[in-house]
Parts: sequence; C-alpha cells; structure tokens
Amino acid sequence: MTAGLDYDPDGDENEIDDEIEDQEVEHRTPLQAAIAWIMTRNSELAFALAETDLRTIDAIIGRANLTSRMAQEKAWAELQAAVSGGHVSMWGHEFELPADYEHGDVWPRGPLRQLASNDVSNMCIFDVRGMALRPVGMISPGQVWYCRALVKTEELELAFPAADNVVEATPNRDHKSKTAKAIYLRRLQTEPGWRNLKVKEQLYQMNLELRTLGEAAISERLLVEIRGGLKAK
Repeated sequence: MTAGLDYDPDGDENEIDDEIEDQEVEHRTPLQAAIAWIMTRNSELAFALAETDLRTIDAIIGRANLTSRMAQEKAWAELQAAVSGGHVSMWGHEFELPADYEHGDVWPRGPLRQLASNDVSNMCIFDVRGMALRPVGMISPGQVWYCRALVKTEELELAFPAADNVVEATPNRDHKSKTAKAIYLRRLQTEPGWRNLKVKEQLYQMNLELRTLGEAAISERLLVEIRGGLKAK
C-alpha cells in the first residue's frame, strides 16, 4: 500500500491511503487523465494514462503544454456515453457523503467496484486530486459519490483515438481510407441496422475491426468523409 496526496479545490493538500495495487492499475487510467486525454486527443499525453499520481485535469494538460479541444463537461459527457454504451469500463470507490465532510478530509471510500451506466448517468466530475464523481446539483449529506475513478486504458484509446495518430502521410491515409471504406460498405450491405447507427457507434465498431486486422484506427472525420462520399453517389 502506498500513499498519495489529495488536493481540495482551494489548493490544500492532505495525505490519503492508496488502496489501488500496482498490478491492478497497469491497464487502468485515472479518470482525470482520461478526461484530459479526451479534451486534447494528443499522444503527448500518453504518459498520463499510465500514471497513478492523481493530478487535476488542468495540471495534466499544463504539464504537457497542450491546449484542450473541448470543455471538461463535454469530455465527461462523451465518456459517460462511452461507458453507457459498453465501450469503456469504469471503476470507482463508492461512499456516502458524511454530514460533517469538509474539503481536505480523507475520502470515506468503500471497496473499488465496476460502475454501471446508471451509476454514472446523473453524475458530474469533482476535479480535485483523487477525482470524485458526485450527483448533479447541490451537494448534500448522504449522497452516493465515487472517488479515485479509473477507466480501462485500452478501451479509452480505442473509443477516443489520438488525433495525431490518425493524421498520416497521403499513401498511408489512402490505404487506411480504402480499408475503412471496404469495411463500411460490407457492413452496410450485410448488417440491416448499420445505416441507422450513430457515427460514434460506427466509428467504435470499425476501429475495433481495424485493430483486429492490425490496421491503425481512423478518425471520426475520415468516417464522415466515407459516409458523405457514399451518399453523394
């Protein structure tokens, strides 16, 4: 068992016990690092996906000298959708907020457990070191919160591929575009419900198949181009 530092929103710090064993987090990313990843989609942030040092979102992005592409709330909404869709697995320590809780207190957390769609559907992020999820609205005693939330790294990178990993030289892009287009056409012809799926769902399924073929993931922009090109014909 190691010790970490938890920061309250006012910048104070206190020591909290860290129950997350090293072998358990090898393939899991702290929630604030996951949010920062979605906000930037830059491989320069890959270091944060493997760290267990739980910084705030702004600190993670600032350390890499990056600029975010979206607000924290939008990034969290996209991750919520990915969790609800079964594309990204999430875990957290559940606890009830005590009546006497104050910023800087040790999180009164329970055991780590996997979170279902209904666990995160009406939650917002509480961006302190030791990231927590809390119900939307006013804070009140007795609310169920989740702290030290984690997501599965491999699924995160698959659902939200780095933008700089999908912008390649023209020959590679042409090859990837042709492969992706072939997959899209096959699914369009053989899967009745494919046409009605949302772009993000199609993107996830196509990148999953591309990965099994040893191909690089495609961007949402490329998929939109493929869809638009087929509609124009």
